[in-house]
Order: sequence, then structure tokens, then C-alpha cells
Amino acid sequence: MKIIAVPNYEALSCCAADIVEAQIRQKPDTCLGTVTGSWPEGMYRERTYNPMSIFETNHEIRKAMSQWLDGTLFPNEPLAMQDLYHTLLVGDYGGMPDSYFVLKDFGSYSMANRRMMEDYQNRDKWLRMAIVNTAKSGFFSSDRTIRQYNNTIWHIQDGPSIL
Repeated sequence: MKIIAVPNYEALSCCAADIVEAQIRQKPDTCLGTVTGSWPEGMYRERTYNPMSIFETNHEIRKAMSQWLDGTLFPNEPLAMQDLYHTLLVGDYGGMPDSYFVLKDFGSYSMANRRMMEDYQNRDKWLRMAIVNTAKSGFFSSDRTIRQYNNTIWHIQDGPSIL
């Protein structure tokens, strides 16, 4: 997962860059700012990412994840988060552990979230950002995306309209 932080854009956008990366490259004026987080292509291919090392060296992550299992968060169901814990650190069904790079990108996400929470405290700034974000979001609509996927990948003929 990658987080797009857009401080110069003054918009209310914090999203996973791997989802919109190609669209942002097509229309860079839509999302100005900096991109943070992991670019996983090489780590996927080479299987070099080791979330266990992050767990072992990052005190905040280790403490939070340990609380998932020790009863701190769910005293009546201390193993409620066991599957997520296992998936992030070991993987499941032979898959790569933490395949969405949650632990690797947590710091980037946390900082972006803090900035957004600070912006939220300034009502005028928050409203301006929300309006700008809404006004410039049309390019990322699902209608355009689905149409583009059909034209470049699926090649499905238009049928009669149901409506």
C-alpha cells in the first residue's frame, strides 16, 4: 500500500497510490503533491519483504499487535485478532505475509492521518479542501474507469440499455 499525501494540492485526499497510480500518471494535474509508502513490485517479485523484522524492531507496532492477542483490546475474546496477526507476520495458505505492506507503510499512513486530523481542526481549511477534492475527483469516477477497462482489457460490446 502506498499513501498519497497532497499538501500543495490543498485537497482532502489520502488514498492507496497503488490503486490510482496509473490514473495519476495519466492526469498529474489532478493530484499534485508527494507520494509516500512502498513501491512493492521488486519486493513481490524477489520476496524480500520481511514483516517480522518490522514487528521485532518497531516498538509501537509490536505493542499494538501484542495487544491484539493478550486480551487488552478484547478481554472476552482474546484471540479475535489471531488470524490477522498470523496473516501479517507469517502469511496464510502459503501466501506472502503482509502482502499489502500494512506494517511497512504504517508510519506513512499514520503521519498522513495525523496531518488530516490537524487539518480537520481548522474548519475553514477542511471545508475548502473537501470542496476542492470533490471538484477535482471526476477523473477518478468508476464510470470512466470501467469504460477504460472495457476499452483496453475486456472489449465487451455495448448492449441495449436496460433503463
